[in-house]
Amino acid sequence: MPHPRLSGRSATLEPARDEPSAATNTDPNAPLGHASAERHPAQQALILQAVGEGIVGLDPAGAVTFANPAAAAMTGYAPEDLSGRSFHALVHHHHADGTPYAEQDCPILAVYRDLAVHRASGDVFWRRDGTSFPVEYVGTPMVADDALVGAVVLFRDIRERLEAEAHQRDLLRRAETAEARFRTLLESAPDPIVITDRRGEIVLVNRQAEFAFGYTREALQGQPIEVLVPPRFRQGHVAHRHHYYAHARTRPMGAGLDLSAQRRDGSEFPTEISLSPVESDGELLVISVIRDITERHRAAEALRESEERFRLLVQNVQDYAIFLLTPDGHVASWNSGAQRLLGYDEATIVGQHFTHFYPPEDVAAGKPQEELRVAAAEGRCADEGRRLRQDGSEFWANTILTALRDPQGRLRGFAKVTRDVTARRELERQKDEFVANVSHDLRTPLGAITMSIGAVLAHAPPDLPPPLRRLLVNIDLASARMARLVDDLLELTRLQAGRVQLRLERTDLCALARRAADAIEPLAEAKRQRLDLDLPPSPLRSSVDAERLERALINLLANAQKYGREGGRIGLRLRRRAGEISIAVSDDGPGIPAEEQARIFNRFYRAAGTAGNEGSGLGLPIARGMAELHGGRLEVESAPGRGSTFTIALPLKGTREATTASGQPTTRKGAAG
Repeated sequence: MPHPRLSGRSATLEPARDEPSAATNTDPNAPLGHASAERHPAQQALILQAVGEGIVGLDPAGAVTFANPAAAAMTGYAPEDLSGRSFHALVHHHHADGTPYAEQDCPILAVYRDLAVHRASGDVFWRRDGTSFPVEYVGTPMVADDALVGAVVLFRDIRERLEAEAHQRDLLRRAETAEARFRTLLESAPDPIVITDRRGEIVLVNRQAEFAFGYTREALQGQPIEVLVPPRFRQGHVAHRHHYYAHARTRPMGAGLDLSAQRRDGSEFPTEISLSPVESDGELLVISVIRDITERHRAAEALRESEERFRLLVQNVQDYAIFLLTPDGHVASWNSGAQRLLGYDEATIVGQHFTHFYPPEDVAAGKPQEELRVAAAEGRCADEGRRLRQDGSEFWANTILTALRDPQGRLRGFAKVTRDVTARRELERQKDEFVANVSHDLRTPLGAITMSIGAVLAHAPPDLPPPLRRLLVNIDLASARMARLVDDLLELTRLQAGRVQLRLERTDLCALARRAADAIEPLAEAKRQRLDLDLPPSPLRSSVDAERLERALINLLANAQKYGREGGRIGLRLRRRAGEISIAVSDDGPGIPAEEQARIFNRFYRAAGTAGNEGSGLGLPIARGMAELHGGRLEVESAPGRGSTFTIALPLKGTREATTASGQPTTRKGAAG
C-alpha cells in the first residue's frame, strides 16, 4: 500500500537520504550506489538493460512503472504486461507452500510503511505460467523532495544457489556419515589400527590399539610411531619409514617380515602389519593395521616341535617301512625302516616310482596303479602280497596305502606303511599244514565211529532202553558234526594253500538252489522257520563247480537258519542282473553291526552275542573263498535289528578258465582271499 502521508505528491526522483539508490547497483547485499541521472542517462539505461538481476520500479501504489529485461525474463511477463499492475498481486501473491501472501506481511510493501530498505531471501516469485522460483530481493524506497514517490525492487533467481547449497549440505552430510562410519569401523576393527602422517606422528588410533599397547589415545596422538617400536629397532625404523613415504604403496599382511612391537610397560610381542597410504585434505597418511601373532607363533612352534617329534619317530621306526608318495606314485620320503626292509637308501629311491617294489607280473597287471586308484577313491587301500627288495629277493608284505588330502580336499599324495609278514605267513602255513594233517588223521577214526554207531542203531533191539538209545543218537550227531568240522578245516586249508581245483560244468543254478534248500529244510522245520524260494521260472545255467558252489550256498543257508529267529523266515533268491548272476540268502535275525561286518569272514570269528549258537566260524570264509574262486564275490548287507542278506555274485558267462603254465585250459585252482 502507498504511504498515506506522501501519496499523490510529485517531484524529481532521488533516493531517500538515509538509504542508497538501487538504480545503479546490482548487488542486493551492498549499498546501492548513487548515480547522476542528469550526467549519465545513457549509461544508466544500458546498465539497467544489461544487469542479470531483475529490477522493477514501483509507484506509490505498488504498481509497476519499470521492469528491466531480466525481471521480465524471470517472471515471464513482457515489460508492457507488468506496467501499471500491482507487483505483489502479479508475482508475490502466495507463499512457496501455496498459502496466500497477505499484503500486510509483504516485505516489499513494508518499504512504504517503514520508509526503510527491506531484504528477504527464501521467498518465491510466481511466473506468468503459474510456476514459482526462489528469490532473494531488496526493496528500497524512493524519495523526492521528502516525499515517497515509489520503490525499487532488485531481485535474483537463487534456485541454482539453493541447489548448490543443498548439494554442499548433502556432501557435508555424506562426509559426516562417512566419517562416522569410518570411526565406527575403526573402533570395531578386531586389530589395533594406528594412523600416522608424513612426519611419522600418530594422528589417530582405535580402541584396540589402546588395549594392545597400554596407552590412552590422548597419550599416543602426536607421538612418533617409533614409541611403539622396540628401542633397538627405532633408528632403523625411521629410515624405513622415510623410504616408505617416498615409495608409498599398499603392503598386505603376511609380507614375510619378522616384526616386533613394544607395549607401554616395555614388553614386546611379535606382529604382522599391513600398510595402506591414503590422501586426506592433500596430506599423505598411512593406515597401519597391527596384528598380534603371539598365539600363531606359539602354534607354529608347537607344530614344528610336533612335526620334528613325528619325523624322528618315523625315521627311527625299524620294523615298518613308512614313506610318502606323490599323487602319481613317486617316492617322496624314506625312513630307516624302509631302507632296512626294502634295501634302498634314501638317495637312490626318492623320486623313483613305487612299482620298483612289486613283482613284474603285478606291475604288468596294473596292481600298483589300482592301489593308488582305490586309495584315492576310498581313502585307503589295504593289501597283502609279494614284494621285491632291491636285491631281487621276495618277501610277503602287509601294506596300507592312505590318501593325504589338504583342507580343500585336494589330493596331495599318499602315505604307505609296509610290514614284513613272511614269518607270520610261514607260521600260518605250518599251522594250516598241521591242521590238515590232524584233520586227515581224524577222518579215519571218525569214519569208523560213524559207521559203528550207524550199525548199532540200525540193529538195535526194540527193547533197547531209551537212555541208551539217546546216548547212541547223541554220539551219532556229534560224530557227524565233527566230520563236517574236519571237512571244513580241510577245505579252508586247501583254499588258503591254493590247492582247490574247480571242476567246471554247465549247471542249472535253479536246481542247485533247490538242492541246497532241501538240505537245510529239516533244520529250519525244527525252529518252525519258513523257507521262501524266489527262483526264475526257467533254468538259469552257468559254468560252475556244482558241488562246491552248493556247499557254499548250504553254508549261507545254515548261517541264516542258525541266526534267524524261531518261527521266522529264510529267503533264497536267484536273479540275473547287469552282467552277473546273484544268489541272495536273507534272514530275520538280530543283524550284524557295521564295525563287525569286515571281520565275519575271518576264520573262526563269531559275532558278538552268538555264543549260544553252534558253529565253527568257518562257513562264511569258505563261502567267500568259493565265490572268489569262481571269479565272483560274497557281499553282506545288514544292520542291527534288520536281519542280514548274503549275496554271491558270479560272472554271467561263467567263471574264468584258469590256465596251466603251458597255457592250456584246466580246472580252476586258487586260494581264498
